[in-house]
Amino acid sequence: MKNLAIIFLSVYLPVFFIHVKAQEYYSLQYTAAIPMNGLKDHIEKVSFRGVTVEYFSKITPEIAAGVSLGWNGFYERKSYATYQDGTASISGIQFRYGKSVPIHVNGFYFLGKEGGINPFVGLGAGTIYTNLDTDMGLFHMEKDSWNFSLKPEIGFMYMFHDTFRSKFAFRYNKAFDTSAIQDPSFFSISLGVVIVK
Repeated sequence: MKNLAIIFLSVYLPVFFIHVKAQEYYSLQYTAAIPMNGLKDHIEKVSFRGVTVEYFSKITPEIAAGVSLGWNGFYERKSYATYQDGTASISGIQFRYGKSVPIHVNGFYFLGKEGGINPFVGLGAGTIYTNLDTDMGLFHMEKDSWNFSLKPEIGFMYMFHDTFRSKFAFRYNKAFDTSAIQDPSFFSISLGVVIVK
């Protein structure tokens, strides 16, 4: 993990020190998430509790770089059944919870000019913090991990005022395995407002 942090900082920290005379974009988005792979093994239901905060700045009219921070809460009530925990069998109703916090440095390429609908593609690199809880009667199990993550993204921004845009984005938050949690990846759909300064 230490080596991963050093690599991450040495590659992406310079983004914060690029001096550009360009517009800056601040965004707040509502985010829904669809669990995949290891996360889906724990919770299958779609999360409608999520938010994304994002900042980016244009380096050229087509290229932008920035950072994003998100949060999604997952929940599922499992029916009464017998569940295996190692060699033990436990019967009851399970309540499963999950939290995902994606943190990424992002690059975007805009396919059109400012004004009207402006589609884009993007790629982010960073980490996802995942916390998974299971409650069943007196039984409680919890595990968490920091997973290296890549985040391809497509979407568009719509300019409805000189200072304001709306943003729609479809993302795949790909998380790589750790010993604690294997691949807690998820798709997310975001819709929000962008303030331009």
